Amino acid sequence: MNDTQAGAFATGVLQGREQVSDSGVNSAVSNSAVSNSAVSNSGLQCGLMIGTTAVLVDSLDGHRVDLDHEVLAMPAPVQGRHVVMAENGISGAAVEHTLNLLRPQGERTSSATPIKQGPFDELEWALTQSQPGSDGLLFLPWLAGSMSPRAETAQRGGFIGLSLSTTRESLLRSVVEGTAHNLRWLLPAVEGLTGTTCEEIVFGGGAARSAGWAQVLADVLNRRVRVLSDPEFAAATAVGMVALYRSQGEDPTEVRLDQAASYTPRSEYHEIYERAQIQFQAAFTNHLSICEALSHE
Repeated sequence: MNDTQAGAFATGVLQGREQVSDSGVNSAVSNSAVSNSAVSNSGLQCGLMIGTTAVLVDSLDGHRVDLDHEVLAMPAPVQGRHVVMAENGISGAAVEHTLNLLRPQGERTSSATPIKQGPFDELEWALTQSQPGSDGLLFLPWLAGSMSPRAETAQRGGFIGLSLSTTRESLLRSVVEGTAHNLRWLLPAVEGLTGTTCEEIVFGGGAARSAGWAQVLADVLNRRVRVLSDPEFAAATAVGMVALYRSQGEDPTEVRLDQAASYTPRSEYHEIYERAQIQFQAAFTNHLSICEALSHE
């Protein structure tokens, strides 16, 4: 299990659902240990960890799996709960790889871009200098094959819509958007298995340090995104807190982690991303046949 999977597992382990009363009506709410704020009775949370790969996690009160979409469940240390985990494939590594390709020998290709100190500064700059939808550019993130919701080892990545007017900033934005579209494709499979609607995404992992990335996720997924404080350490912190609660005889589902920020979907970009999502999923099948024909394996 790699670091991203371990982080996702820890986040999922800490999620539970309980029945609460609201004016005499019971409704399911997410009692997530990756959020310390009360969640409305009409809302449910899922966890998302993005490092090298992206992993979407939730929880169940029983054991079910969806093998058609590679969505799995495993027992949680909280009695009666199961962790739902779906690995979406390459995500953060796609952004890092693109940044490296566009910056040969550590030098920038555009003198108009100000010198920055780190990859997230560079990414934030690109996201502020480009428009949602990346001027019609669509990135396919399957650089090492695809995973959930459809596993195909021969599938590979690419750009659709590249033109002479494409900018470096639009290229970088399209990579972030492409990984978000892949998660959007996966989300209904997870919701179908749990039987609940994930109205909020609790975001952790190294990628959660990027405010622009969190906003793209909110816009593409059309869900509120809550970012954890110190997101790269959230999983380890959560595991430690659960161990502490259990050693003291307290309920581990009451664990809460601090949040740093919250991002809401911007309605003015909803139609752009809805159209792009349709083409993203259509591209999977069309692109796969080309990749299979070109494969030397």
